[in-house]
Amino acid sequence: MCADCGALEPDWASLNLGALLCIECSGVHRNLGVHISKVRSLTLDVRVWEPSVINLFQSLGNMFVNNIWEDMLPDDNSSADGSDTSQYLSVSKPKHKDVFSAKEKFIHAKYVDKEFIRKRSMDENQLAEQMWNSVAANDKKTAYSLIVRSRANVNLVYGEMPSSPFLTLGKALQQEQPVSPPDGSPKFFDCNSHDKISPREPLSPASTSSRTDDMEDGCEGLSLLHLACRVADVGMVELLLQYGASVNMNDSRGRTPLHHCILKGRHRHAKLLLSRGADSQAMDRDGRTALQYAIDGGTSDEDILALLEDHSR
Repeated sequence: MCADCGALEPDWASLNLGALLCIECSGVHRNLGVHISKVRSLTLDVRVWEPSVINLFQSLGNMFVNNIWEDMLPDDNSSADGSDTSQYLSVSKPKHKDVFSAKEKFIHAKYVDKEFIRKRSMDENQLAEQMWNSVAANDKKTAYSLIVRSRANVNLVYGEMPSSPFLTLGKALQQEQPVSPPDGSPKFFDCNSHDKISPREPLSPASTSSRTDDMEDGCEGLSLLHLACRVADVGMVELLLQYGASVNMNDSRGRTPLHHCILKGRHRHAKLLLSRGADSQAMDRDGRTALQYAIDGGTSDEDILALLEDHSR
């Protein structure tokens, strides 16, 4: 159903909001501007529906999206005790047969004025920690909620917050990530490693402490997008990009998210970044591009090699 009026079989969508819409409501969204809602057709804009976008929509869904954007909107304008609450609202949710102006008023209140969001205030460090950990856990719903409700910074950088680390690195060494990507990327978040870490490898307290110190050094300068490219799926990368994550941000070693994708063998992620403006000619502090790492790594993915070469010309 349409996220805004309940019309059946919606054939439009807002890419950044993760919501399916009917054609009439999509027209209102289009008038809001792309900084509010990026509207595309499910049937006409075929190229838009990349695996990353489909993954994001499947992970969210209209019900969850509305739980965020309409959290303060009572069902049928009635409170739990049956009393009328419409008098406290500037606008009520329209039905699919309602006039266009009613839908327009509601959609503006919902997405521009954010009238029905239950905003959650938290201190900067707590918000940063929750956002970092949601990306590390590939929890797109929590990340989306933090972005919408608390205006979380999608360009958050590890090591730039006043208090130390958002992610408990020692715990990260011993805790398997919930996502096991099929393209051979590691199951642990290890900033320094380019190899897969065995989940059954025993770690003594001393070795864990040493590894944690090494990881803290290696994590310096990593953005949320760097992290997503290493441990999350393409849907999380899509979410961050939709909300303005910098595709060419450098970490402390001068490496972009594209460098990390190639070093981890995450070629689907790399292809997504290239389609969104990633600079394949960017060099890290060792003077190496993503293409050079791909060649040196002996990748057999001809598609990614061709894309990296094409973008380098």
